[in-house]
Amino acid sequence: MSKKILTAVLCLCLAALQLTSCGNDISNTGDVSRAEQTTTSAEPSSLDDSSSSDSSAAEASVKEYAVSVSVGEEYTAQKLGELAVGGSGMTYTFDDGSQSKKFDTIESSVINLTAENSDGFKSHIVIKVISADHTAPVFTGVKDIVVEQGDPVDLKSGVSAKDDIDGEVSFTVAYDDTDLDTSSVGKHNLTYTAKDSAGNIATANATIEVKAKQTQKQTQQTQKQTQQTQKQTQQTQKQTQQPVTPKPPAGSSANVSFYQNIMHVAGDSIAYGFCAYGYIPIEHNIAQGSLAMRNYTSYGWFNVNGRQMRCMDAVVTLKPKLLYVSMGMNDINITNAQTYANNYVGFLKQVRAKVPNCIIVAANITPTEARRTDFSVTKIRNCNLLMQNAVKAMNDPNIILFDAYSVVSAGGTYMASGYGAGDGIHLAGHVYQKLLNSLAIVLDQYSVRQRLS
Repeated sequence: MSKKILTAVLCLCLAALQLTSCGNDISNTGDVSRAEQTTTSAEPSSLDDSSSSDSSAAEASVKEYAVSVSVGEEYTAQKLGELAVGGSGMTYTFDDGSQSKKFDTIESSVINLTAENSDGFKSHIVIKVISADHTAPVFTGVKDIVVEQGDPVDLKSGVSAKDDIDGEVSFTVAYDDTDLDTSSVGKHNLTYTAKDSAGNIATANATIEVKAKQTQKQTQQTQKQTQQTQKQTQQTQKQTQQPVTPKPPAGSSANVSFYQNIMHVAGDSIAYGFCAYGYIPIEHNIAQGSLAMRNYTSYGWFNVNGRQMRCMDAVVTLKPKLLYVSMGMNDINITNAQTYANNYVGFLKQVRAKVPNCIIVAANITPTEARRTDFSVTKIRNCNLLMQNAVKAMNDPNIILFDAYSVVSAGGTYMASGYGAGDGIHLAGHVYQKLLNSLAIVLDQYSVRQRLS
């Protein structure tokens, strides 16, 4: 989803308080601005002038800052203040007591912050947020077309262009020829163009091929071949969509402790259990309740080295050598299996691009107890199947599939007896030891310890 960029103009009004002959000013406590700024100063009253010794304050100086924020994301007061002014010993809070602000409209808004330095001096920040639409419409339904000679064709059929602000917008189709003539055999290039009210332009390309008309006999043969191909495809899909739950790996590994100490965990509340129960160092945690493959770019904050950041930014900052990925329980009732698999692969590709030396464990979704009818085990298994097929298709030696489902189900269909934490979804503490033991066996098969050493 493309983001609209907001241009935020921040005015920092710092009142120079006249306290005593040893008076202080927040602007003198350190470099409080990382942005380019313009300062206008009024002539203050003289500190040696006895006629002004009882005045409340000198006239304030005004500083202006420019900051860009993303539409749809939440911002804490600290993050906004650091973006605008800087973070050297400064603490920022919203004057209205809010914990965070979300900018998801194109209208102007004014936000008030209080900045406080380490000496307790405070100043007021007024933020005016102004947004602009920079996102072009998005085409759907554009595809290559094949028609028979002389047949009519509607190039706009099934095609639409949608803008995030204007909704559906009109579009045009241009050909590489002056006129599109289906009476002649040949191929034409098509260019679809749409424009929203803000002037953002989107284009999409396709082709239309005019083929010679087939005889009735040829048409029947083609239809017969198509039906046979469809039948074979359906049989293949039926075989593919019958998930088989393998048994967890047998044996033991001497490298469990090694993997525990080096592994980071990214995912949802089930993944967080590794750290919650003390199996993985808490500073290696990039997991949080309600996090999902569909929302990890816009949901949840992680404190890494004193900075608040999203999941992928935390991964990039921590640069794990071994990363265990487990997200999906919050996806199965909202997205379909194919979308989940696509999102999972997208997450893995981002990690691979941004932390190229990281070895990634792609764990599947764990089962629920049979009593949790609101979570379909069939859906979980279909999500796991398509995800596993998609990860295998990546053919990346640094991405290792791990069947957490089979460990938690003990080779069965539902969560094994005694493995639950009480709600039928989350896992008891001892189950994470079983997961680590099984994972270590799998990692040993890929010589992970030797590669990391």
